[in-house]
Amino acid sequence: RTMIGWTEYENEGIARHAAVMDWENGASSEATNVAWSGNKGVMSQDNFCYVNYVEATNLNYEPPFIVGGTPSYSSLTNVYSYNILPSGLPAQYDTNVLGAQCTLFTEYVPSYENVMFKMFPRLCAMAEITWTPRAQQSFTNFTQRLAIDEQRLTQMGANYNHEIIPQIGTWTTNMVPTTYTTWQWNITTNVTGAGELDVNFCNTNGANG
Repeated sequence: RTMIGWTEYENEGIARHAAVMDWENGASSEATNVAWSGNKGVMSQDNFCYVNYVEATNLNYEPPFIVGGTPSYSSLTNVYSYNILPSGLPAQYDTNVLGAQCTLFTEYVPSYENVMFKMFPRLCAMAEITWTPRAQQSFTNFTQRLAIDEQRLTQMGANYNHEIIPQIGTWTTNMVPTTYTTWQWNITTNVTGAGELDVNFCNTNGANG
């Protein structure tokens, strides 16, 4: 058995005969030091690998993951741009980098449907950049082939991020009285099959926007 832990446990020096799950970036990253020492590492740097970060900048569709008081984002393009081999690592140590991991913390994930929404299609991008040599990677080619992957995801019933989500209704302050009232929106045309359906209500303007 081999122990594996997050970046912080290397702060007091490289732990011998142990692997690191490196989530830090820049000078805080330990991946290069670990690989150089002969130990193994898995790359999971939050700027690229954390899929609990919102994929699009429109927060109307899902609860954001808050870091330091502001939402965090990681687009499909950003994930695909990730080079899992640390810069400055001599080529002879590349094999000490075992791969990369999509990380999903679930404090702001309300359902299994939202798990799928956050994972796909960014997991497709992570799989490709992990298994495909850097010189052969092409985001344009990837997005062309992604159309087939999305057909597969549809057949599997996965609630993947289409990046275009229908807006069912809206409300404004002049529509809402100061006394209790009930508002209704007809979602019949948006229900295309059995199973769970997630609907989000989001304040986008005003004191609570």
